[in-house]
Amino acid sequence: MSYIATSTGKHIDFVNITPDQICIEDIARGLSNECRFAGQLESFYSVAQHSVYVSQIVPPEYALEALLHDAAEAYIKDIPSPLKAMLPDYKAVEKRIEAVIREKFGLPPVMTVDVHYADLVMLATEKRDFEIAPVNHWPILDSAPPHDDIIIQPLTPPQAYHQFMARFEMLISGKQQKTISYIKPERDPDGYWVHPDVPCLESNQEIEQWCDENNLEHQVVYCQNDIDNFHSLWFSYFEEGDTNISAWEPTKPDGDGWFIAWIAGNEDGPICMWVRPKNL
Repeated sequence: MSYIATSTGKHIDFVNITPDQICIEDIARGLSNECRFAGQLESFYSVAQHSVYVSQIVPPEYALEALLHDAAEAYIKDIPSPLKAMLPDYKAVEKRIEAVIREKFGLPPVMTVDVHYADLVMLATEKRDFEIAPVNHWPILDSAPPHDDIIIQPLTPPQAYHQFMARFEMLISGKQQKTISYIKPERDPDGYWVHPDVPCLESNQEIEQWCDENNLEHQVVYCQNDIDNFHSLWFSYFEEGDTNISAWEPTKPDGDGWFIAWIAGNEDGPICMWVRPKNL
């Protein structure tokens, strides 16, 4: 048997792969469950999240190609580069799948210079933020410094899946952003959630810009200010270090129309961002 079954029920035939076997939902699912750096990280960090970052730091005309630059790994895994160099048969299959994906989505037949450079910038950023071999010099990164405006906060696989799909839909729609509206949060087992129409937003400037573009106002609720020290979460999270925050129900701001954009964690602990249309 030369094929694998995908999450949507398709078959990927490694011997005779064709564009009709490729599905963006399968790509998003595979990449969101695939950890970078062979999983040798303290926190899970997916290829899907990496791909979204790369798509956000290239010129807009290269964004879709950047989002899909590692799409083949959804089907053949993210093999570390030193090992990949030792596997010529794997590289041949990878090249064949990449060609079919590029045909499927109307991308250039080979990776453009801008996308390759952005990929290296994100590699440098990941090396910095995850403190990967900090004393080792990687010559491949000599001309690609870490990105100053990105501080990586790893997402769970479901969060990464939704962010990847939202980014894809935004890019193929030709719109600046999708219109965002209320949906009921479906928090993961640890209590985190990201609205599927919210892109990766790493800085306050990006948050403000995104809200302006979508005619939204926002308020951030910090868990440490939202609960007292008698709350069970105070002891489990802030004293014992348990990252499960499912016991926290963020307080909604005063007024009408507020809904949750995300419940996530940062250096200040769990946070919830509420948004609503302006002028309510």
